[in-house]
Amino acid sequence: MAAFRQCKLPCIDENPKSPIEITSCEFDTTGQKLACAFGDHRVFVFSANVESGHVIEKWEKTIFRAISSLLTNKAIMLQVDWNADGTKLVAGDFNNIFFIFSSMNGNLLSFTEVSDKLTKVQWNRKGSTHMLLTSCDDGTVVVWDSSERTPLPIQTFSLHTSSVRDIQWLTKETFASCSMDGSIHVFRIGEDEPLNSLFNENAIIAIRYNMKYDSLAFFSYDTNVKLWLLGQDLTREWEGHRAGIYSICWNEGGDSSLLASGADDRTIRIWNINSSLCHSQEVLRDHLCLVSAVSFSPDGQYLASADTYGVVIVWSTKDWSPLMKCQCAGKVLEINSLKWNPQSTKLVVANYSALVMYYNFSQLLRVINEILNR
Repeated sequence: MAAFRQCKLPCIDENPKSPIEITSCEFDTTGQKLACAFGDHRVFVFSANVESGHVIEKWEKTIFRAISSLLTNKAIMLQVDWNADGTKLVAGDFNNIFFIFSSMNGNLLSFTEVSDKLTKVQWNRKGSTHMLLTSCDDGTVVVWDSSERTPLPIQTFSLHTSSVRDIQWLTKETFASCSMDGSIHVFRIGEDEPLNSLFNENAIIAIRYNMKYDSLAFFSYDTNVKLWLLGQDLTREWEGHRAGIYSICWNEGGDSSLLASGADDRTIRIWNINSSLCHSQEVLRDHLCLVSAVSFSPDGQYLASADTYGVVIVWSTKDWSPLMKCQCAGKVLEINSLKWNPQSTKLVVANYSALVMYYNFSQLLRVINEILNR
């Protein structure tokens, strides 16, 4: 608790008078480029000043702007994602279209219409640089080959009967999808029937894959975290939250047996897949409202959490003490709002304001330690 401090998030103010929200942020694989999607049909890419060692860093801005004349109406940009080698950026919008840009010059390479409102777009980072997944409100999931300038659909999967809420690549050739119809399907490209299927009583909101344990964590409109052990085709439930769950994440870069969940009971719970118990091993309680997003740093040393008031807390995974508490300019409402760079030195918060909220975490810790040691 000694290192617990209030701090202001450094930010880039693109249009302070506008209520436009930032819907998605994503670092590329080098951590030197940051893509941000805005609610007014804009995509910005910021390039890092690698010589900067300050808490507030100056980044040079490049604009990737989707051509609005290609559409009947401007639409909110839903999500951005970089491919594995960082050469392409995909951006999906609410007008059923996804755009692919070149990261070299920001040129628009292609725009492709899908069957219904996009719910998610995701590149394959499991061994491919050109395979892309899209999911839609009509229950379809499509695999695309983007090796050419215009993406080509490889295969369409239509087993879901309602909106697909999340998609996750498991390997270079397999992926999982979950839906409001309460189902999860695991597919292999080239095969029509799913490898595995799970059916839940309630809608499934999000899934997170753990490669080491070959398991999918997921949650529904209830208070339990659920775990599907794919290799054994077994399910488990973890009980503890007293209100609905809104976010989950695995500690992929550290102790991969740990899963964090955030809920409407204002708590974060830490679960261990190796535990035979059905309750959490830690409960973190410093938020004052619904915890909408949780994210472990890639090196596994920190856990970031955000609530709907826009408060972000960074915790140490060594003793689960809070290291920092920061106030965003806007609300944080989405499960994927917290994004770390690959080096675990910067954290970006997508929030409902016109401010890109990011800070140099390693430099901020250094400043705090200097203050504490005076």
